[in-house]
Amino acid sequence: MHGRADQTPEFIYHLVPGSEFLLQIKDGQYCPRRFEQEGFIHATAGEELTLKVAEDYFAGASGVLLLRIRLSRVAAKVTFEAPAPIPGGGSAHLQNAPLFPHIYGALNLDAIDRIACLDISPGLEFPQFS
Repeated sequence: MHGRADQTPEFIYHLVPGSEFLLQIKDGQYCPRRFEQEGFIHATAGEELTLKVAEDYFAGASGVLLLRIRLSRVAAKVTFEAPAPIPGGGSAHLQNAPLFPHIYGALNLDAIDRIACLDISPGLEFPQFS
């Protein structure tokens, strides 16, 4: 991991429409549709920031999956760096210019600790993972 001076989180998060997630799994790995175009998998760190990203990019959507990823299990390189906004998304998650974890390779499925299904609506709360 590179580019992060403070404590590394135990978990990072990735949001993806459920139908896309299932279609993008191959050989024990997940790689989103936009990976070839962007060169990495977008992720977030922290519950509050993850909810802001959900609202900015998936407002009103149902069936969005929240992948909780155990950072220590990710096989690909993960770099905490400046945001790389996706065209068409909101900007609330960009306030205070936090660093975002970017996964530079396919995500090995055994790094996914838990999955929750979200309906993105006002007042959305972070799921309680058991």
